[in-house]
Amino acid sequence: MAKSRIIKPGFFTNDVLGELSPLCRLLFSGLWCLADREGRLVYRPKKIKAEILPYDNCKVEVFIDELQKCGFLGIYEHEKVIYIQIINWEKHQHVHPKEAESIFPEPPCSFTYTSTFTYTSTYTRIHNPCMNHASTMHEPCMSHASKEEEKDKPQPAVASKHKKNDYSPEFEEIWARYPRRYGSNSKEAAYRCYKARREEKEGSVALAVGVDNYRAYCEAESFIGTKWVMQGSKFFGRDKHYLEHQEQQKERTLQDAILEQLENK
Repeated sequence: MAKSRIIKPGFFTNDVLGELSPLCRLLFSGLWCLADREGRLVYRPKKIKAEILPYDNCKVEVFIDELQKCGFLGIYEHEKVIYIQIINWEKHQHVHPKEAESIFPEPPCSFTYTSTFTYTSTYTRIHNPCMNHASTMHEPCMSHASKEEEKDKPQPAVASKHKKNDYSPEFEEIWARYPRRYGSNSKEAAYRCYKARREEKEGSVALAVGVDNYRAYCEAESFIGTKWVMQGSKFFGRDKHYLEHQEQQKERTLQDAILEQLENK
């Protein structure tokens, strides 16, 4: 899922959207942010209400019906799952090169931001109203020469992250099949837990089968791409959740065998 969205100014000045209630517009903004890179998401009223409109008097179904009638959303069904499609998604997410240019004059000096104050080219510290204290001190902007000197200074060493080649081929293959999650899902943390299980003599086949079974479970529940997918570090953690889904798969296999025997009779 993409981590950024484009909302153009016309979104807020649209006459049709402006006639809708504020909660309906808030819902559309939330759906806009939660949709995947194709502008689609699963239609789950309770889940949408909990994430976007957690109010008792809000009826998500009514608002979505209004947005559908206005031509902002499309509702369709695929394999017994109902989905939402944001209309003209690709058009909205496209930025023309000329649209990115500012029409306003450039500031006379580059700005440097701190947690409390904003430095301006007039050499005056302007108090940030979000902070609880002010200052009347004056400090000039960093000159171009000073910036060059800062660049020449040695930078502190930064701890290097895992490179792609640092992961074992077995883990790379398993991680490629792990269900996609909305939100944080550290590959490095998952690999540490995976290595810990392997050091405990857990077989790589058991871990791989657990991932495949868990992916099948997430697909059946329409969890792919949502926050309901378990983080990899937890899945491969000490609680060994990958074994739970192996047991679930065995139960489903047994149920299928029973149903097949009943059908053949």
